[in-house]
Amino acid sequence: MTYQGVVEDLGQLAPFVNVLSAEQRHSASIAQLFVRRDLTPPPNSWTLEMGPHFTSIPVACGAAATAERGNVAMYDELLRLTLPADVRQVFENIRLASLTNHLPAFERCS
Repeated sequence: MTYQGVVEDLGQLAPFVNVLSAEQRHSASIAQLFVRRDLTPPPNSWTLEMGPHFTSIPVACGAAATAERGNVAMYDELLRLTLPADVRQVFENIRLASLTNHLPAFERCS
């Protein structure tokens, strides 16, 4: 939601539009894990109004870099768990994208 909020507030700016698209693919990958197990994903209760709003690109980029570091830390914790192989693979892929693609992009723009 943060990246969508930046796009809404500041326009179709890289790297936000690129990472937003990637995040949508990541969400779809996780949703597919639920489908494979015949489980209902929890409802999304977040709205754009709940997310932060920024008035400048450097501030938004700094906040996004912090968020990506948080994502990496979250996946580090999740990957310490005993997980099915497909779940582990999806989590590893998302973590790697945050660490090697998203974070550097936001660090460059801040």
